Amino acid sequence: MRSAARRRADALVDLVSRSLRSGELPRARGTRPHLTVTASLETLMGLPGAPAARTTWGGPLSGEALRRIACDCGVTRVLTDPAGVPLDVGREQRSVTPGIWAALVVRDVGCCFPGCTRPAEWCDAHHLVHWADGGVTSLLNCALLCGHHHRAVHHRGWDIAMAADGRPEFLPPPWVDPQRQPRRNTYWDSVRGGRRGPPAADHP
Repeated sequence: MRSAARRRADALVDLVSRSLRSGELPRARGTRPHLTVTASLETLMGLPGAPAARTTWGGPLSGEALRRIACDCGVTRVLTDPAGVPLDVGREQRSVTPGIWAALVVRDVGCCFPGCTRPAEWCDAHHLVHWADGGVTSLLNCALLCGHHHRAVHHRGWDIAMAADGRPEFLPPPWVDPQRQPRRNTYWDSVRGGRRGPPAADHP
């Protein structure tokens, strides 16, 4: 269970994230305000010994936090020389296209973490196999996760696998279930059938 302080912090992050996704924010130099992170390819790939990423104000960011942010974001490739001087800037690429997002909403409805009732508007598209590791941006390699459960998957040992019926299943970390039996979010099953089930208890 999350503490009251943790819930308030998560709520603030969700509100800010939803506003950033709305497209209604003012622009500076033609770009909506977003977090800018600089990282090496080694850090993004999660290689041992890779340096921490850094934000524009100099704060460090762990490799796993970087991978969570990069799951569904605009990424601009900037090549630099050994001294850090930019040599080339590539085009920004969006990880999840509008078409794939629409398909995710139809399939998942909302956050597909077991027990979660957050709708799609509060979710990110998570790559089961990260695109930095060669994972493709496709319906079968993505799942909708709210901010809280996106962090749980990246930082608390939860894994996701796509079942034979094309729906995501969650494998809990050993400290939750030593057998790591697959779990699903059954809440959205009632929504797909036109009936909204009762809110479920909070999960890790």
